[in-house]
Amino acid sequence: MKTYNRPMSFEVTHEDEGGIYMIYLSRDPSIGGRLFGEGAVVHVDTDGAAVAVEILSLPHFDLDACAAEYGFSDRAGAIGMALATAAA
Repeated sequence: MKTYNRPMSFEVTHEDEGGIYMIYLSRDPSIGGRLFGEGAVVHVDTDGAAVAVEILSLPHFDLDACAAEYGFSDRAGAIGMALATAAA
């Protein structure tokens, strides 16, 4: 598993075998997941805030829409760059 660390605001990991990308937005525990579009599961805390995003299909994942819906638009640009680096 490769890990792409970014200062404090998030962490992106990529699992080579399954092709799954994880975006960790918080260290808070997840109480469950919600499907987002065709290619992702958003893991949420007790308040419904996103703590992680599990990307099952990167081509079908709309980062900007997910970030807008779950309130992390301020980090979307940097996360997009980290995902592009991980996918290269």
